[in-house]
Amino acid sequence: MYLTGDIIYPATATWIPFAAVSTCTLTVGDGVKTVNVWVRDVYTNQVGPISPTIELDMSAPTLTAFVLDGGAAYNTTGTASGDLQGWGWDVAGHHAWKFLFTGNLSAPTGWTLFVANPVSITLSTPDGLKSISVKVIDKAGNVSPIQSDDINLDTSAPSATITLKSQSSTTTPPYSTVYTPSNPVDVLISATGNPATMALTNEDLTLNTPWIPFASTYTGPVQWLSGLRKISVWLRDAALNVAGPFDGFITVDVTPPAAPTSFSAVPGGSVDLSWTNAAQVAKTRIVTKPWNDYPEYIVGPPGYPGFADPFMIAEVAAPGNTYSYSAPHKDIYYFSAFSLDSAGNWSGAANVRGTSYILGDIVPGGSVDFDDVEFFSDYYNTTPATGPAAECDFYPISYVNAPGGVPTPDDAVDFDDLVILALNYEGGTVKIIPVYPSGPIVLNLNIGDKVSAGDEFEAKLTINDANSVKAMHLILDYNNSVLKLLGVTKGELSADPSIFFYADKEKVDISLAKLGKGLVIGGSGEVATLKFKMLSQGTTELTSSLLDVRDVNGKPIEVSFNKVNLAAVPIAFALSQNYPNPFNPKTQISFALPVASKLTLKIYNITGQLVNTLVDAELPAGHHTVTWSGTNSSGSEVGTGIYFYRLQTENFTSVKKMVLMK
Repeated sequence: MYLTGDIIYPATATWIPFAAVSTCTLTVGDGVKTVNVWVRDVYTNQVGPISPTIELDMSAPTLTAFVLDGGAAYNTTGTASGDLQGWGWDVAGHHAWKFLFTGNLSAPTGWTLFVANPVSITLSTPDGLKSISVKVIDKAGNVSPIQSDDINLDTSAPSATITLKSQSSTTTPPYSTVYTPSNPVDVLISATGNPATMALTNEDLTLNTPWIPFASTYTGPVQWLSGLRKISVWLRDAALNVAGPFDGFITVDVTPPAAPTSFSAVPGGSVDLSWTNAAQVAKTRIVTKPWNDYPEYIVGPPGYPGFADPFMIAEVAAPGNTYSYSAPHKDIYYFSAFSLDSAGNWSGAANVRGTSYILGDIVPGGSVDFDDVEFFSDYYNTTPATGPAAECDFYPISYVNAPGGVPTPDDAVDFDDLVILALNYEGGTVKIIPVYPSGPIVLNLNIGDKVSAGDEFEAKLTINDANSVKAMHLILDYNNSVLKLLGVTKGELSADPSIFFYADKEKVDISLAKLGKGLVIGGSGEVATLKFKMLSQGTTELTSSLLDVRDVNGKPIEVSFNKVNLAAVPIAFALSQNYPNPFNPKTQISFALPVASKLTLKIYNITGQLVNTLVDAELPAGHHTVTWSGTNSSGSEVGTGIYFYRLQTENFTSVKKMVLMK
């Protein structure tokens, strides 16, 4: 047979042995190829040409890309959709016929007849990054280049535990408390499964967020109804797996706690504050305001501060119930205390005032000592208390609780200030335990011998029981024209160096106080010696115009003073004219005895008859006065007329006339 046409083998123009099947090599280049065939028998009979055709296809089908799920980064179902992009015919016009997937498949697929695009692929488990490759083949057996794509298989939804907590809460979750709207609520999200976004809502529908980026804590104000409330959280991961709701609970408490009780301030270099709180209180806020007017406090008080006042000095966590405030300067400080419960509710205020110094601590040092006493003594009995004296004026106090009283100065440095100084004094000698007397306490003024006009004499001021006496202040009244004070000296009870002693130079005004906490003067005996001069023959009564005695707590003690009637002893016998004269119905007859004498004082009528004997006795030296009521010795009234009265002693006789007029 003989072959010609689009062939390169066997060689053309050559008769070759006949074969039922003959292999030809076609010429290069895809396209329709023609082969011309002649055949002849042994007798050289031939037929031809017979010209069959065939299409040569040596080009692979196209496949430019393979994309799983349209480019999605995650797959949540395990069945992916694969898009074979750019697949088509070869240059000869032949189309892709079958495809083959390899990689992370649930099972091998083999060559699969191409039907439609995209195609469905079942991914292998477990979740994770999956890589899928694909190639296509045409009917001529040409295979395309391999195209691959990766995808994350994620079929697990995220999960979470939700805890709600007030920003001011101290209660252990999940049942913490919140006080809204003043305090935001923290939604604490403990999540697994890598959530990408979240959404939140509450049952009151006052919180309803869109999908927002995931965060482990969400903080925001929430309007609540009271009681046990709920917030729900939904989570969504990057594969769009959604899970929820996850619920958190919180108890909404809008009831303020009770204010602190027993709020007190103990003064000193630091003001020591203490209080008592209810069990549910989480912490206590302390706020203060200074008066800023030490030591006179003339301007109006500042008032107690409020909760939001800028002078907040501390927040003390429960169960703490004390705080020591180091004040920047001497002053009266106004303190307010507020209780905070675990929900963040604030109570009303408890108030107290206190000084940043101990009353009597004038010279800086933190205690009342000798330097303060020395300073105080320079200004004792000063009115008005201005300048340096104002620092010694710390009484009266708003309540008797030395040293914790708050001063309300009265513009005078006097005995009340001395009492506070003595109560707060840190020194002192051996302590005498106060013993309260079973009987009355009495002050006496003992003059002793008789006194004549022009004489100088001493009077001893004594007390019968000073075992409960902390301090005393005595002012005596008397007739300055009859009696003159020459001086006052300490007695045996006031000679102790730890006793503050003051005596005015012009009048009997004596103050003394035992310095030292818990100390008393103690004992009995002489308080002071008073030296006087008798100016005239007159008489005077020495009485107490002020007697103030205090116990070891600064409280008044009842003490009496025995008044003294003082008259100069006459230098000679004398009978004075009666008074009044004339008289009706009574008159007084006075006489003087320089020495004790046996005497008579008798009344006579104008005829010399004895009417009445008024005195027939021995009387001491001194001035005496007798009253005649115009009666005779029988007690009957006598008539109008002239009468005579006669004083007779052993060495003296005197007669004077008087007139009774009815």
